[in-house]
Amino acid sequence: MENCISVHFFKIPKHFDDFENLRKGLTIQYPGTVLPTLSSSILSSFLEPNTTERTVELEEFLRFIALTPKLATSHVTLEFLGLNEFHVNSSRIL
Repeated sequence: MENCISVHFFKIPKHFDDFENLRKGLTIQYPGTVLPTLSSSILSSFLEPNTTERTVELEEFLRFIALTPKLATSHVTLEFLGLNEFHVNSSRIL
């Protein structure tokens, strides 16, 4: 019997700082794991960033996390996604 994976899509309102905090939290929790870098938001205060490029970058960052089981099930990631422990356990993500 083949394994079936259920995929759910949802949108969550986040700012770039939220993604930076997610990256910092995962770096602290898994110091040996090399995470993709995020463009500095310091430049965005001087130049308006191309939102399409920023969106692609953040989607690639989240895809990397989703494809890395220890990162995808980390409490840091689950909090970022707004999932509480009850929801996570009932969905069998862990």
